[in-house]
Amino acid sequence: MQQCTASYDASYYQETGNNYRERLEFRLANLWRALLVCAWLRPATALDVGGGMGLLVEALRGLGCSAFGLELSLYAIAQAPPAIRRSFCQADALALPFADGTFDLAASVNVLEHIPAPRLPLVLKECARVARRGLYLEVTTLEDRGAIHRDPTHCTKLSASGWAQLLSQALPDWRIWQPFRLPRFKNGVFLCRP
Repeated sequence: MQQCTASYDASYYQETGNNYRERLEFRLANLWRALLVCAWLRPATALDVGGGMGLLVEALRGLGCSAFGLELSLYAIAQAPPAIRRSFCQADALALPFADGTFDLAASVNVLEHIPAPRLPLVLKECARVARRGLYLEVTTLEDRGAIHRDPTHCTKLSASGWAQLLSQALPDWRIWQPFRLPRFKNGVFLCRP
């Protein structure tokens, strides 16, 4: 199994072409995610676990949700606008620094595939612990052929059904729902409710 050793500093974002704040498609994708989450769960509060440069937090705030971010990379946090940056904390997803049920929603977008498989159940349980009403999880799957192998820091590579099984095992008291599947693109969107 590949070890995840990336530091997610400036070189990671520049080498992988993931400078999210500069690309319109990433802004639009996060607006779409925020609209989906707000229509599905109507959260008053949300936490974006692995929130990167703050695009989802920014989109949720634009829709009236009190959204916050948690990010391991200080570089990524520094790229967010000052108003969004102030709503971020730097921490590891293995031990979220929030009380049980602090947020209506916990989200994680394209983060879980960067975590070694043995650690994933703990991260998922941490997300569920801080979320009162639901989880929005988006991962890159083996069916997403154009993206899964592009990023060398993807160390957990599972099919959509493999992710669904992992989620069901880690969160046995939660209902796991996959709202859609598309050929070769975005097969790893999961909505979860207790």
